[in-house]
Amino acid sequence: MLMYSPWPSHPHISDWEQTEEARSLVKEVEEAVGKIHKFVGNIRQSTFLPDFDKNAVVAYWELKRSNAVTTSQTVPSSPPPERTFARSSKTENLQRFRESLLGLHPRIKVRPVLLEAEGICKLVMTFRTPDNTTSFYGGTGWLIDNETIITAGHNLYSPQEKSYAEKVTAYVGATKGKTHPIRAETREGRFAAVHWGYYTAKLKQNDMAVIKLAKGFDHVTAIVPKAAPIRATMLIEVVGYPGDLGVKGKGEGWVMYRSRGTKSYDLEKDEFLICHQCDTFGGNSGGPILEVDKDGKFQAIGIHCYGASDGELWNSGTPLGHNANDIDAFLEAMGIAENGVTVAKDPRSSTDSGQSSVVPGMIKVTVSY
Repeated sequence: MLMYSPWPSHPHISDWEQTEEARSLVKEVEEAVGKIHKFVGNIRQSTFLPDFDKNAVVAYWELKRSNAVTTSQTVPSSPPPERTFARSSKTENLQRFRESLLGLHPRIKVRPVLLEAEGICKLVMTFRTPDNTTSFYGGTGWLIDNETIITAGHNLYSPQEKSYAEKVTAYVGATKGKTHPIRAETREGRFAAVHWGYYTAKLKQNDMAVIKLAKGFDHVTAIVPKAAPIRATMLIEVVGYPGDLGVKGKGEGWVMYRSRGTKSYDLEKDEFLICHQCDTFGGNSGGPILEVDKDGKFQAIGIHCYGASDGELWNSGTPLGHNANDIDAFLEAMGIAENGVTVAKDPRSSTDSGQSSVVPGMIKVTVSY
């Protein structure tokens, strides 16, 4: 049966679903519509987002603490569930989520003797939702000094769910064996800051956050950050705590793994995301994207945040040093807020939803370049 052709100027496309030419035209239309949606989205964002070339802006709030900081702690054998974040934003779609395992660069367990030296920590976040319920999620962070953790913005705030982390616990040296409990040096977060671009518009290129601890770790080697090159071919390594590996039923998500592989990327062509092909899974989010040199030394150039979407052959993360993904500016903004300098309240309370801020006590801090 012949079907209606949406392109009457193409007489050969009557049974248009069956022809290669029709499929090609459909693809062109879909791509054009996608570009229009992106263009409209950029216009909408520009009406309320600051100029991130001139300003670093963060959403800042104080975290709850138990005030029971210990140097070593046995972690519960049944860890919190891992939160899944695919680039599609369909967090419930596990099949899409598993596409983060590309199979090109297998994951290797990090030897326990290296755990503390890595400067990488397991994070457990207690999220508070608008209906006043709580959930526990796992993620990864990395330390630039003994009290400052860099992680993904979505580890602390969920724009789509309007929920936020009210408490964060960090574990350095976390590991789990078949015959011994999980042990780690443990600290609690005191302050949190999320990039304003992610907080207000869920911009993937701004999926970045900083956590200041109530007390610094005693035994840790900091990771040195640097701005990501605009384009490069380099040996990339992603390290973290994937939720699918560990001791089954007792310690999934509590064992550190690394994945390493050479990849070319171009921030300007990839929506200012670092695309890589290292294997990841839920729980890896917030871990560092490391540039590894020929001598095996490394520096962090980004934050791993997203798994692959349908048809993609790469995972991705937020680059440092672009679009106000500026660690020094984050720290300056947090210092301003902590010291009580007058800052503006969250403008969304009056200009967006007309309701009070999702995060109690949250304040907006701007640092101009």
